[in-house]
Amino acid sequence: MTDQHPTLSSFPSRPLSMVEIEALEERDRIQSIVDDGFTVEDEEAGLQVSVHSCVIVTSKRVNAAVYVEDDEAWYRVYTAKRPHTDLTDAYEAIRTFRGEDTLFASAPLSPREAIHRTEVERKRFADEPEYAEGDAFDCPLCDETHTVSRHDDESETEDQFPEDYSYVECSDAESGILPVY
Repeated sequence: MTDQHPTLSSFPSRPLSMVEIEALEERDRIQSIVDDGFTVEDEEAGLQVSVHSCVIVTSKRVNAAVYVEDDEAWYRVYTAKRPHTDLTDAYEAIRTFRGEDTLFASAPLSPREAIHRTEVERKRFADEPEYAEGDAFDCPLCDETHTVSRHDDESETEDQFPEDYSYVECSDAESGILPVY
């Protein structure tokens, strides 16, 4: 099956670490990376998260990449031009290649949602101000204005986002809820 897909020679001959994924996302060309094929390895120095498949969103394309351990190589299993694509086909290409149905089960469906989640994570870790309950939020997914809500212990969304966060309800978001922190 790998002979049908080009190798990604710019990727290392091993799975990517989360630090490497974050470094790739910092590049101007890459707008977001959605990963869902990771394993946690217990090394003597501690735990390490290794990414074995990912979807890379740039301003012009959506690409799906899979690491094959036996070959010690990364393969591009999907590519499509933006903006008229969603991420569903990229996820399906990875699922088909890996033979696993559960991959990307709760991942964003649109490149815009993936980009938004990446930006939210950057702001969250940079300690930028959070939205307050009742604030207006200009949604990058549906281009409408939503009212910000705040997660509480009674919320139905607790399983999706267990930490304290702000969110808006948006029908264009994969789960109907878009975190805004």
